[in-house]
Amino acid sequence: MIKYQAMAKPQPAKQKPSGKSLKKIIENRTFIVASRCFVMLVVLILVAIIYYTKVYSDPQRTFWAMVDNNLATNGVTKQTTQQGLAGSTDSITQLVFNPAARVHYIKKVTDKSTKPSSHLTLEGIGTVQADYQRYSFIDRPGSTSNYSSIYNLWLKGDQPTLFGNTVFGAILFGNLRQPQRTDIVNKLRDAYQVEQDTTARQISARTHTYSVTVSLQKYAIAARAYAKVLGLPDADKITPDAYQPTDRAQLVVNVDILSRQLTKIEYKNSNITETYVSYGVSSTVNPPEKTVSNQQFSSALNSIKN
Repeated sequence: MIKYQAMAKPQPAKQKPSGKSLKKIIENRTFIVASRCFVMLVVLILVAIIYYTKVYSDPQRTFWAMVDNNLATNGVTKQTTQQGLAGSTDSITQLVFNPAARVHYIKKVTDKSTKPSSHLTLEGIGTVQADYQRYSFIDRPGSTSNYSSIYNLWLKGDQPTLFGNTVFGAILFGNLRQPQRTDIVNKLRDAYQVEQDTTARQISARTHTYSVTVSLQKYAIAARAYAKVLGLPDADKITPDAYQPTDRAQLVVNVDILSRQLTKIEYKNSNITETYVSYGVSSTVNPPEKTVSNQQFSSALNSIKN
């Protein structure tokens, strides 16, 4: 008996996706990938916003980061204004630490005690070793005297005060190594009582505004350690015991949140405002090679009056 083997049922041939179907598959996959990337981007943005608002821009963190940054800069430039009934003073001061520590200022003085007001412009250069100062402009209304002959006469002082008076501001600056900065900042933490006033927006920078009370006695402890690090000759003359525990200074301090840079200081007990305009600057101004004595300067000035 002949057995017949069942023949296998032919399988339908696989159809290749049409051009339209392939395009749709690719579009779907692209949409899924793009959606995932978008979600990840949104999450990253939200994390960044939360970190910025809750951590980076924390008022206390911002203030102390500013204090630390100020002790790690090559230099700073500030504008100072002081108003009074008898007149006003406007100055721009550049404090640098590299390649050599020095201060350079230009000060404009208006004397309102005369009618009309008198105007003076002075320039000074201060180093750790000496002071150099000159008049660069004198205007006395009603006077026919020509003072231009003394404008290039630099007076040299061998007992320097310009550099010291500048570096020992309410907020210290320098270019110190990390261990030195940490020590100074820790001492300043004892000296400053910091309270946030408001969060303000100034032009294009978001700024924290603080009310700062400075204990002069504890500030002097930090200033003495700071002076020793800078190698200032009169560091040991800074005596914290010369101040009472109740001796304090009141400041209003503005700090840019993003850069952690000091932007302004207002001294509550006086009409002095300091605005900080640039950081990391290096000075190209050198002390004058030629100077005159006090006697020579007085002689030149008297010859004008005569």
